[in-house]
Amino acid sequence: MAWIPEAVDMIQQTEKLPVYGGRLYYTVQIRILRRTGRNREAVRILRRVLSETSQTSWTDDGQAFNLHFHILLAELAVVQLHVGQVGKALEDAERAVTACQRDMADKDMEEEKCAFTHSLTTLSHCLAAVGSNEKALEAAEKAVSIYTVNVSRMWGNFRYTIRRQELGASAFHSMSLRLATFGQLEEALSNAEKASELYRELVSLAPRHRPSLAGSLRNLASTLWNVGRRDESISTSEEAVDIMRKVADPETYFLGDLAEGLDQLVRYLSEKGAADRAIAASSEAAEVRRRIELLPPEPEFLFSEIETEEEEEDDEGKDPSSSTAIELEVVALEATSANDSQDNPKTCSPSEISSIADPLRASVQLVPQPVDGAQRERHAAADRITGTLVVPLEAKSSRTPTDLLLWIWLGLLSVLVAIMGVGLAVMWRRGQ
Repeated sequence: MAWIPEAVDMIQQTEKLPVYGGRLYYTVQIRILRRTGRNREAVRILRRVLSETSQTSWTDDGQAFNLHFHILLAELAVVQLHVGQVGKALEDAERAVTACQRDMADKDMEEEKCAFTHSLTTLSHCLAAVGSNEKALEAAEKAVSIYTVNVSRMWGNFRYTIRRQELGASAFHSMSLRLATFGQLEEALSNAEKASELYRELVSLAPRHRPSLAGSLRNLASTLWNVGRRDESISTSEEAVDIMRKVADPETYFLGDLAEGLDQLVRYLSEKGAADRAIAASSEAAEVRRRIELLPPEPEFLFSEIETEEEEEDDEGKDPSSSTAIELEVVALEATSANDSQDNPKTCSPSEISSIADPLRASVQLVPQPVDGAQRERHAAADRITGTLVVPLEAKSSRTPTDLLLWIWLGLLSVLVAIMGVGLAVMWRRGQ
């Protein structure tokens, strides 16, 4: 409900319970950090919590299963993926999957199935990030299968902060992305529709999941566009943008998502030939990015500072998490044509890793980090490029009152120069 300061104050005043209850406490805390874009702070807390409590998660024979430990381990993998620590993310996702799989072999409990579904979905995203597309598809297929077979027996309440609709939506979303990577667009569309349907149901239960629904709709819009259903794609993209307008108004850390949703809409409208609507959407995107630049600086830590050694970073050594939750999905799908085959799958580049996970920005992940100078320059450059590509030349002069005055002034100046030129020519002829 956008009451983040109140939520932070409440969690800080709540006394942490020992071990089991403590991990539930940290699950809520991590979700607050994820929603407000503080992925690095979330990584630090998760590493400390898992390190301190890993030994207490098991009985003497090492067989006890603790749900929150495995959920937090999968959460750590997701957050590490978003800050560019891909190798560590993959390692922790594999650990979570292995632990859940081992316990499922001995007993048939809903806790293991829920945690296993969540961990497999996370593993799928991590494998895709390193280019292991076939294994990523296998993990997504397994997550969807487990969810589909067991959904009637999965949690129907809010006991562990993850609803069954969230598990299923995330799994179907991941499956859609993996299928699109191999050019199987019709199957990808079917899974994208299932994901969006579950996110709608989730939003009716908990409105905080609206950004997740918007991300899923962007993925659906991209798939619709690639299968040739372009009018439906545009209307779906417009719905996603409308949702994010309402979300980003009180929660300004979602402005980056809104801008990127508008960019997607601009591309579709431009290619469809709806120039006026494309211009309006492009202007709105530019205004949103100006709002981002004017945001006040954020405190370094939302919760208390944690003393940790500097984390070693994988790959680029930078935090790419300023991208929107769905951006990689859109990039991957729009780069996949109907002629793509399994012999030529798309491999994710390091620059795309930041958005490879599912669109649970509100509940599990992905919010834009505070915008630094370099990010502002990238936003401004992207806005200039978008405007140049999609706005017709004849329309550029009428975008704002300032532009109109500039063009009027240039016109008058041109007329004055012409008159002076004619006068000089007449004087020269008379002198001859």
